[in-house]
Amino acid sequence: MKKILKDGGITKAEISEFETTYAQCLASKGLKLTNHLDASSEVHTSMIDNNMSADEANNAREYCDTTTGYDNLMPLYQQISTNPNNISADAFDGKIVDCLKKHNLVDKSMTVKDYKQLMNDDEEYAKLMEKMPDKQQQFHECEVNPMDLQ
Repeated sequence: MKKILKDGGITKAEISEFETTYAQCLASKGLKLTNHLDASSEVHTSMIDNNMSADEANNAREYCDTTTGYDNLMPLYQQISTNPNNISADAFDGKIVDCLKKHNLVDKSMTVKDYKQLMNDDEEYAKLMEKMPDKQQQFHECEVNPMDLQ
């Protein structure tokens, strides 16, 4: 990971190389990486060994997250990729709200304050997600990449 960060940037080629290392770690623990690492998606894995418990799978993933540097690298890569101008958290939240409105995922009257309240209210958030099962991926995309920079 230090090699990747040495020049102050993270390229797609470096992420690709890192993904190989991460996938090898997961495989050594009985898991398979089932999606490519990028700045806007979560990691999904599947079990190679069907006898593995959910706790064992979580422990294996946590081990690889820590030992490969995933926990440090991917949030930084996400930040660099989706907020290259390093705008403030409030301004970024404003971009999220704009994206959600653009895709008709929330009411046009939603404010940043409303968005923050929604995100802090698990029950309301769950209700919203239940109303749009086919649009949850777009909602997530707006949250992590509201300026559609990838």
